[in-house]
Amino acid sequence: MDIATLPNVSVRPLRQAPEFAQSLAHWLHLERQRFGAAGTEVEGLGKLQAECTGTSDLPHTNIAVRNNELLGAVTLMRFDGPLARPGDVWLSNLWVDPQWRNKGLGRLLCHSVIELARDQQFSTIQLFTYDKSPFYQAMGWAPVRRAKIAGRSCTIMAFAL
Repeated sequence: MDIATLPNVSVRPLRQAPEFAQSLAHWLHLERQRFGAAGTEVEGLGKLQAECTGTSDLPHTNIAVRNNELLGAVTLMRFDGPLARPGDVWLSNLWVDPQWRNKGLGRLLCHSVIELARDQQFSTIQLFTYDKSPFYQAMGWAPVRRAKIAGRSCTIMAFAL
């Protein structure tokens, strides 16, 4: 996806625009609630603010902005837990404003963290999705296994770099 197909949209690290952290925390919290995931909006905001002020390479959130309006975001991060092996990196928190869906912005954001992972010399990125497997498969992601997250069945997918 070429950014030229999305006029006046810029993709940049959240660290360069921390003023969007509060809006993003709100959107992500609403999305997490929709899927029954735990956590509060305040906890989510704290994590985003820590990312903005931290020096670690990961997590790394990219945002899409147009005319000072937040349109979407995606994060490259590590997960701790039974579904993740140490050192694995995951695409997470892909979110696009409903008015901007089906216009290529989600693909653009995904490609932005794929390039970041390549630059950091990872060999694979993983993600889980409850209901968007076809979207990711169209970009070259492959289903790896089924799992349960937050009590719901999901698909774990991988992208080889």
